[in-house]
Amino acid sequence: MVAGDYSVEENLEFVYEVVNQTDKTIHLQLNFTKPEWISFELDSEWLEVTFWDPTFFFNDRGITIKSATVIDRRIPP
Repeated sequence: MVAGDYSVEENLEFVYEVVNQTDKTIHLQLNFTKPEWISFELDSEWLEVTFWDPTFFFNDRGITIKSATVIDRRIPP
């Protein structure tokens, strides 16, 4: 989790679980301890997922991704 400029780190705690996985997708469920503080007003947080082990992950063309590949997404309010 990448905190917004005005975020308090303790408000960003969460646990996650894989809720669905296929050979082409993986869906994660994030359960925040204090969801009311996530991307509060105009101060957005970002979720970063890093794939350290490229053994099982491929891009959309079927090519193995590089170790330490990062994807990120803005978390909406």
